[in-house]
Amino acid sequence: MYGFAVPAVVSLLLAAVSANDNIRKPNSTYLSESDIQAVALNVSLQNPDPENGFAPGYISIAPYGLIQRGPYIYDRLGNLTWSGYDAAYQMSHAMDHKACTTYDSSDHFCMWRGSQNQGYGLGGGTMMNSGYEIVRMVACAHGKYADIHEVNLTNGGKQHDAHFNLEDSTPTIVSLFANASNGFNRTATKSSGMIIAINTDTKAATLVFQTFASIPSGILSDSQGNSRVLDSGAAFHGWGSFPTVSETDPAGEAVLYATFSAYPVMKYRAYTAPWVATPNDKPALITQPHIQNTSTALCAYVNWNGATEVQSWRFWGSTSVSGPFHVLGNMTKKCFETRFAHANYGSLIFAEAVGGGGESSVIPVDLLGRNGTTIVPSSVPESSSVVSSSGIRSTELTTEVPGQTAATTVTTADSTATGPAPVATTSSTAVLAQDAGPVGKTLALCIAVGVMFAFL
Repeated sequence: MYGFAVPAVVSLLLAAVSANDNIRKPNSTYLSESDIQAVALNVSLQNPDPENGFAPGYISIAPYGLIQRGPYIYDRLGNLTWSGYDAAYQMSHAMDHKACTTYDSSDHFCMWRGSQNQGYGLGGGTMMNSGYEIVRMVACAHGKYADIHEVNLTNGGKQHDAHFNLEDSTPTIVSLFANASNGFNRTATKSSGMIIAINTDTKAATLVFQTFASIPSGILSDSQGNSRVLDSGAAFHGWGSFPTVSETDPAGEAVLYATFSAYPVMKYRAYTAPWVATPNDKPALITQPHIQNTSTALCAYVNWNGATEVQSWRFWGSTSVSGPFHVLGNMTKKCFETRFAHANYGSLIFAEAVGGGGESSVIPVDLLGRNGTTIVPSSVPESSSVVSSSGIRSTELTTEVPGQTAATTVTTADSTATGPAPVATTSSTAVLAQDAGPVGKTLALCIAVGVMFAFL
């Protein structure tokens, strides 16, 4: 169990600061999913060389001390892959979020979830499948709670996360994260990752390798932290009370260094591992109202929270709920949210995740009146009211919706294919994120950037 060793006066000051600023931006916000305010991961050093660079895989952290604490997954370039924040669980904490041993013939993510105060935890284990569904929750017997820690070995000097790498050999090889400080006492000036050889016969320990944070002053982390040796021989570090992660190659050279937010935002541990996931939820698609009688492009934004296999997005449009739907264009997926623009207006649109095997719902595209402000709802026949892209409900229509389960013939300029049946249900809400500021006053304009960073 770890503690936060700061003098009482400093604690009060931090509490006051935290009360005024519990968000700790910069955060990333998205038009297609405005309820996500993910902490931005700033990768300042990265070496993607397949031979000498960072290992393949995703970065998993579970930061806390910010408004949307919870488990997150990022790619090695710092792009958000999955936000695991759930408003229903906002009173709980997530710790030790990582890819865990294959369960039931498939990969899973595991984490500790519960309440914590000053390093003491009351909670249990949670296991999620690659669709991000909770499949197993593990609690202690006899009404007891599991603490935050996963303790394997600690041996003086303020260390965390000790692991036996070669336990059956002589000597035994152990990796650990050496904090070198508990906030009061120090055994070194910098925290580090260590690989130690232990001769169980002579009971002698030898430091084999040691790595430090790749900044001139290093990092001295008073609490938490972990260091893991990867299959390639590289080492990945989570710097505990510092919102930092890093990786060194087998020779100890830095190949990745990334930071997020600012103190007092922390994370208990950080991990990297390969991960393949297809969420059970549909992709989120949103459109902005299209201006009548102008050349302003139709704008759409799409994301699929947690999907790892999407290579590009194919956008389909139609003027009728019964089709046919035509391909409007394709956009390569480069980050969490993809922006698409098209010169021609269509009253219906949906997005297909190429390579990911998923499709968004079909949503209507509203029009802006000639004055640039009046919303003219898309004339889509529906049996119930629709939330238009302005967030205003359109008039309830009496025309029944065609069957929603049968496939529809999709016609393109050079091919005919079977596509999804149109679903004329409630459209995605296009209320812009509050952090967008003046953007919300210019809905008629096509926004060029789909990922916005908001600063205090």
